[in-house]
Amino acid sequence: MQEETGLLVRIERPIGEIHYRYVVRVRSLRVEKVVHHYLMEPRGGDVADHDHEYDIAAWVEAQDAMRRLTYDNERDMLRRALELLEFADEGDGGRVDGRRSGGSREAAG
Repeated sequence: MQEETGLLVRIERPIGEIHYRYVVRVRSLRVEKVVHHYLMEPRGGDVADHDHEYDIAAWVEAQDAMRRLTYDNERDMLRRALELLEFADEGDGGRVDGRRSGGSREAAG
């Protein structure tokens, strides 16, 4: 995460997976890719130090992130993360894995 986003994070729990399939035509190669998504807590770092493979890394409100995401499966991951945070807020006094969760719903990416 630090390499891509510039943030030091602590993994809280898994959210889900997205499975992709595509073909590299130059090599006639079929690729199957799995992206694992996790709920994470930022512990330090700065998004200004993100990998320059990406144009932008920023904290945005969850509703803005939902509008920015291109694919339904990515929006589903964000919904799951928000549900986990909401459940934590209601279910155990606002705690995620034994620590107080933040009230603001923001996303980096």
